[in-house]
Amino acid sequence: MKSIPRVIFALLISAACADEISVPKFKGESKKYLNPHENCALSGSHDPGKEWECSSVADELIVGDITETELTFWLWVIGTNNHQCFMAGTAQKRQAGGFEYTEGDCKLLLSPSSSSIKIEDIEGKCRSRSCGSRAGIGNLEFKVQQ
Repeated sequence: MKSIPRVIFALLISAACADEISVPKFKGESKKYLNPHENCALSGSHDPGKEWECSSVADELIVGDITETELTFWLWVIGTNNHQCFMAGTAQKRQAGGFEYTEGDCKLLLSPSSSSIKIEDIEGKCRSRSCGSRAGIGNLEFKVQQ
């Protein structure tokens, strides 16, 4: 009977974080982009009267091997209560502009400019595939790290 609470605890912990994905080995130089924001997480135990602690964090996007037809990336997003999203892959050039990464029903649009990259979870389906329960990608803008 003691193992049931441990199993429930393990399931709750696994819901907080998507599987971490290693940064791919890029053929050439890579560029790091950041999306700074405030993140709040519960402090201490999960007792009634719990308090939130907020701090500054930065989501990360690393882009390498960008060509006229492809863009290889690694993405880490930090959501509420430190739940996280991880994605990595190679996006294909779209006729409508930008690059699209597709994995199953997940479609991620990456739109680079000279100083930033905007990303969009086109149909909101990347969240369930790549994020913990309180994290999401939505529409974010990452600025090049100086």
